[in-house]
Amino acid sequence: MNKSQWRFIMNIYKEKSRHAFNDYAERYDDTNCCNHAKKLYKDIIKEVENISFNSMLDVGCGTGEIINIIKNKNDKAEYYGLDLSENMIKAAGNKLGNEVDLIVSDSENLPYENNKFDLILCNDSFHHYPNPLKVLGEMHRVLKDSGYLLIGECYQPIISREIMNVFMKFGRDGDVKIYSKKEFIKMLNEVGFKDIDYKKVNHTSCVIKAKK
Repeated sequence: MNKSQWRFIMNIYKEKSRHAFNDYAERYDDTNCCNHAKKLYKDIIKEVENISFNSMLDVGCGTGEIINIIKNKNDKAEYYGLDLSENMIKAAGNKLGNEVDLIVSDSENLPYENNKFDLILCNDSFHHYPNPLKVLGEMHRVLKDSGYLLIGECYQPIISREIMNVFMKFGRDGDVKIYSKKEFIKMLNEVGFKDIDYKKVNHTSCVIKAKK
């Protein structure tokens, strides 16, 4: 496969994700739609409470609900949200107003300067990214030295994970891959993260914390 073919396939995943979450946006907060992401909020927030920060970016922010919860606990920090879905950003803007800097953009090319954020969140969207090392590299770039990355993600035991990884690519939501603990640690180390802590928080979820 040449580079142009690879880029074409990667863009198919992104477009599937964009269209799916544009469709979900209007009902996302009020139904069981994408319930897995919402179940991770309490675990992510618990980790955030132990981190001192003045600036936070939520990559794949959706409707901005987790930003809203954290902001209500710490209204002194600056908050930013990024999502590929225009409708999700619109919903986040309706909820958060002008107090949060929200943008439609691609996680592989974060539109921020180096060393900008103390904290980056990525909740239940990492399995949609066709180029995970590029995303992690961008997150590392825009984090300040000693800044933290928190990822909430899907967990599955090895057999279930391998089966799901075969079939999920044919779905409509743009899912790419569920990663194992070993794969997460390898990728995070490769782009320069350290002090990596991987926790299974329930039978389908994990939270990964890493430091720049």
